[in-house]
Amino acid sequence: MQDVENTSEKLVIGMECHIISKRNGPRSDQKYNGDYDGYENLILLCPNDHKKIDGLVENYPTSKLRLLKSNHEAWIKTTLEQNPSAFANDRLNIKSLERINSGRHLFELVRGAHVFDFNHDDLFTEDEAELIGSFFEDLQDNGDILSDMGYSETAKYEIHLNQEIKKILELGFILYGIRRNARYWDGSGNELGEFDTATVVAARKDHPAIIGNFLIAKFKPRSKLYL
Repeated sequence: MQDVENTSEKLVIGMECHIISKRNGPRSDQKYNGDYDGYENLILLCPNDHKKIDGLVENYPTSKLRLLKSNHEAWIKTTLEQNPSAFANDRLNIKSLERINSGRHLFELVRGAHVFDFNHDDLFTEDEAELIGSFFEDLQDNGDILSDMGYSETAKYEIHLNQEIKKILELGFILYGIRRNARYWDGSGNELGEFDTATVVAARKDHPAIIGNFLIAKFKPRSKLYL
């Protein structure tokens, strides 16, 4: 990540590169039986470094590339722990979503929001569809009345959310969320204005954008809102 001249914005310039190359590549391995395009075999490099490692294979064996990747991931994790918004970029609509570990955290994230923005990774089984779908439906149905709940109702609903979060985790998903102000447009392209939005995402545990306790997400530049 580097500063762009004459602006305070950050510009991310990166390419997905293979650590072990496919057949006839600079670091090919005939014995490799893993997924060439899987996360474990990919590293993010700038174009110049990509060209460099492919041209100097002896200086950059696969073991060194894995070490570089590991060190970079550790640096990102430490940076995010110190400053969760370190990699946020308003111009590119990139946000850092914090992991949701408790019902109280989720309750406070959603309570009082004007818009609920729920999303999830691809679902492959009926169990996943039932659990994730019903969870978001429940959150949607109750979201508008959370601010009106009394102490007893709040405590009981937080316990319910704790149980749901545990079920989702056991199924292989982790919840991440952020409270943000987002602009919306209607179906005809007319701007509706800016709304206080609660975003909750159910991401698979092996999602490549998960760094430590955060999910780095890029939002659509124009979101539609149907009233």
